[in-house]
Amino acid sequence: MRGIPSAWLLLPLLAGSLTVPAQAQVRAIYDQGSSALTRQLQRLQTTASVLHTGAHPDDEDSALVAYHARRQNARTAYLSLTRGSGGQNIIGTEQSDALGVIRTEELLQARRLDGAEQLFTRANDFGFSKYRTEASRIWPEETVLGDMVRAIRRFRPDVVVSRWNGSPADGHGHHQFAGYLTPLALEAAADPGRFPDQIAAGLQTWQVRKLYTGQRIDLRSTDRPSLVVNTGEYDPVTGRSYFEIGMQGRSQQKTQQMGSLELRGRQLSGLNLVTSHLDVADAETSVFSGMDTSINGIASYEQNATTIFSDSLAELQVAAADALSQYDPLDPLALIPKLAEGLEIARTARDAARGADTQRLLDEKVAEFEAALMLAAGITIDALADSETVVPGSTLTVAVRTYIPDLAPVTMTDVHLALPVGWSVAASNTDVLPSESAYRRREQPDMERLYDVGVPADARSTQPYWLERPRAAAAYDWSAAGDASNQPFAPPLLTAVATLQVGDAQIGVRKEVQHRLVDRVRGEIRGRIDVVPAVSVEPAADLLVVPASSGRKQHELLLTLRNNAKESVHGIAKFALPDGWTLEPSSAPFSLPAAPATSTLAFTATLPAEVSAGEYRLVASATIDGTDYQQTMREIAYPHIRTHRLYVPSETEFEVVDVEVAPVRVGYVMGSGDKVPEALRRLGLDVVLLDDAALTTGDLSRFNTIVVGIRASQTRAAFVANNRRLLDFAEQGGALIVQYQQPDFIAKGLAPYPASMDGNVRVVDESAPIVILEPDHPAFTYPNRIGPQDFAGWVQERNNYNFTSFDRDRYVPLTEAHDDGEPESEGGMVYASIGEGHYVYTSYSWFRQLPNGVPGAYRLFANLLSLPAAPQ
Repeated sequence: MRGIPSAWLLLPLLAGSLTVPAQAQVRAIYDQGSSALTRQLQRLQTTASVLHTGAHPDDEDSALVAYHARRQNARTAYLSLTRGSGGQNIIGTEQSDALGVIRTEELLQARRLDGAEQLFTRANDFGFSKYRTEASRIWPEETVLGDMVRAIRRFRPDVVVSRWNGSPADGHGHHQFAGYLTPLALEAAADPGRFPDQIAAGLQTWQVRKLYTGQRIDLRSTDRPSLVVNTGEYDPVTGRSYFEIGMQGRSQQKTQQMGSLELRGRQLSGLNLVTSHLDVADAETSVFSGMDTSINGIASYEQNATTIFSDSLAELQVAAADALSQYDPLDPLALIPKLAEGLEIARTARDAARGADTQRLLDEKVAEFEAALMLAAGITIDALADSETVVPGSTLTVAVRTYIPDLAPVTMTDVHLALPVGWSVAASNTDVLPSESAYRRREQPDMERLYDVGVPADARSTQPYWLERPRAAAAYDWSAAGDASNQPFAPPLLTAVATLQVGDAQIGVRKEVQHRLVDRVRGEIRGRIDVVPAVSVEPAADLLVVPASSGRKQHELLLTLRNNAKESVHGIAKFALPDGWTLEPSSAPFSLPAAPATSTLAFTATLPAEVSAGEYRLVASATIDGTDYQQTMREIAYPHIRTHRLYVPSETEFEVVDVEVAPVRVGYVMGSGDKVPEALRRLGLDVVLLDDAALTTGDLSRFNTIVVGIRASQTRAAFVANNRRLLDFAEQGGALIVQYQQPDFIAKGLAPYPASMDGNVRVVDESAPIVILEPDHPAFTYPNRIGPQDFAGWVQERNNYNFTSFDRDRYVPLTEAHDDGEPESEGGMVYASIGEGHYVYTSYSWFRQLPNGVPGAYRLFANLLSLPAAPQ
C-alpha cells in the first residue's frame, strides 16, 4: 500500500491496533515518508515522556515542546487549563465558547507540526485576571485539580514542565494559578487517597520523577536557569531547527495574532528544577538526565520478572537498535523483516510482563513497531464518506480504500467499520461514492470496499463534548464526557478498522472516516463527519433591543429554516411569545427542497399596550412529522482549522430598555471583528460599514457620528492611512468615537493630541466601581441620564488598554475605574473638543457588553452616538 502523505502514526486506542489520524487543515509535513520512518525508528529507542502545563493556548514554550517531541523523541503533551475562550479574536467575531472551539483547533494544528499531543481541563477562561486569588475564587479548584490529576495518571509522564511558577512574576492570574496547581497535581497523582473515583474507574497512581518550571533567559542577568536548552539545534530529518518548527506551530494560533518569526541559529529555553525523585547530577544536560529511558530501563517497572520477560526485553533493545542502524531511506521495504521480528519480540515481552506500567510501555513499543511497518511498507488506508453531515434516520455511503506499493509484501485480511451503538452497516450496491461521481479522474486503489451506514432516528447532533451540557459558572460540565475527558474533542463517529499482513507480521490499523471535497482555490479539503438536525431553526436576531420611549408596539420577526437533509421537508413554524403578546400569523407552513435549501418566513409580534422594561424570550420552533426542532446550528469554519458546529436555542431575546438616541447617521470602521454595528442598528439607527474606498475618498460628511472598531489600527491599513480624514470629519462638527486599540495606536500618532498607552492598563473586574468625573457632560446627560445602575450587569471586564497619560489641557477624563488594590485610572474614557466636533477614546468593552444586551451599555453608548445633537 502507498505512503501516508499526511498522517503521523499515533499510539493505538487498543493494543495491537494503531490509529492513523485524519488530515486536518494543516498537513503534518514533518511526518511523511522517510522522515516519518526515521522519527519512528528513533522513538523506538526510548520510553521518555514529558508533560508541559500552562493556563491557555499559546502559553506553552512552543520551541521546547517541539524539541522534546522531535529531538528527544519523547512522548510529549501540552496540558492547557483552559481553551482560551476569554481571549480576543483578531480574525472574526466569535467570542466565548465559539472562540474556545477555534483555539482548541489552533492548538491541534500546532501539535500536528511540533509532534506533541494536546490535553485540557474543564476550566473556562473567564477573561484576564490580575491575581491568583481571583482565579482561585472563580474556578472550582478541587475540580480543576482533579482534571490535572486525571491527565497525569493517564499520560504518565516521566517529567512535567510547568510554564509558570505560581508567583506574581507570572503576570496573568490564570498563569499564577496554573503554576500554583501543577505541583499540587503531581503530589495528588501519586496519592491513592486523592481522587479515589479515578482509581475506582481503573486509573492508577503515578509518581512523576521531575518537575521543572520555565524561566525566560536574560543574557544580561546573572540569574541563570539550572538547565538551558538550545532549541535552535538543526534537525537533519526535517531540515529545520526545533525552534523553527515550534514557531511555525505557534503561528497557527491566528486568533491571537501569534504569527512568529522562524528564527535560525542558537535559540535558548530555560528551565529550573523544582523537585526530583532521582539522584540528579549537578550539571544536567536534559530533563531526562538521571533516568534510564532505554528499552532495558522498562525492567525497573517489573517486580519478579520472568526469564522470558528479561530475555525478550534484552532482545527488544537489540532489535530496535538494529532497525535504526540498518534503515536505508532508498529501500525501506528491506527493513520489513527486521521490523516484523522486533514486533514479535515486543509482543512476547508484553505478554510475559506482569506489571501494569510494564505492559503499558511495551504496548507503546508494539504500536511503534506497527507504525514503523506501515511506513516502511508505504501503506495508505483512506476512509471517505459521501457527505460531511448526516441527519438522524438517513444513510451515509462510506468507501474504505487501500493503496499498496509495488513489491510491498502486504495483504489485507480484514476491514470493517466501527460504529456508535445503534448504528447499522451493510455492503453498498454502488461502485462509486456519490460525491465523487462527477470527478473526471478517479483514484485507483488496490482494494476498495463500500458500505451503507444507517444513522438511527435518535442520533444526537455532534458538537464539542464540553458544550453538550450547560456550563456551570467557570467550569464546563463533563459529567457525560466519559473517556473524552481531557481530550480536545470526542473520538470520531466512524472509524475504518483494517487488519493487514505485512511480511510475517499481522497488524491492525484504524482510520477516521472523513468527507473530502475540492475547493478550486485551496485544493483538497477534508472534514469530520457530524450528525446535524434535519432542520436548523434560525431567528434573524438573537437579541432585539427596543427603546421603551419609542412607543413602537409591532416588530417584524424573521425566521430562516435551513434544510440539512438530502430529501425535501415540510412542516409548520412559529414563535412562542410571552403572555399578552400576539403573533401574526400565529404559525406558517414551509416546504424546503433538499439541502442546502433555506426559506425565510416573516412574522409580526405585537407587544401589549403596557410593557415594562425588561427581558423577554421569544422561542422559535419548526415541526416536521410530529418532531419539534428548536435549535440553531452555528458553523465555525476557517481555512486553518477543521469545521465544527455548535447549537444554541432558537430564541430571540427581546429587551425593552429605557433608552433614547438622537437620529444620527452612523459610519462604522470595522476593526478585527465585532458585533457592535448590529447592536447599534437595534437602536433604530442606520449604520453603514466603511470600506477602504469610503475611508480614502468617500463623503464622510453624510454621517453625524463615526465609530472605530476594536484594534482597527492593527487590522485596517486604510484606517491608519486616512486617520487625518477622520479627524477632519470631527473638526467639522462630527463625533469620532474610537473603541479600544493597542499601544501601536499611540505609536502611529493616531490620537489627536498627546497621550500614552504604557502596556495594558485595564480593569478586569466587571463589577469594579465606576466614578463619573463629569456628571454634567453630555456623555452622561443626553439623551439619557447615566447613573451607577447603568454599570451593573456588565460581563467579563470593564475595559482594556486605557490611556495611561494624556494632555489634560486637551482631553477631559470622563470616568475613573480601577481594580481593587490598584492605582486610579482615568484613561478609560476621555473626551476632547476638536474643532467644532467631538472626539472620544473609550476603552470600555462595548464589543462584549452590547452583543450581550447590557442595558446600561446601550444607554451610555447611545449618548456617545448622540454627541453631535447634544445641547451645547
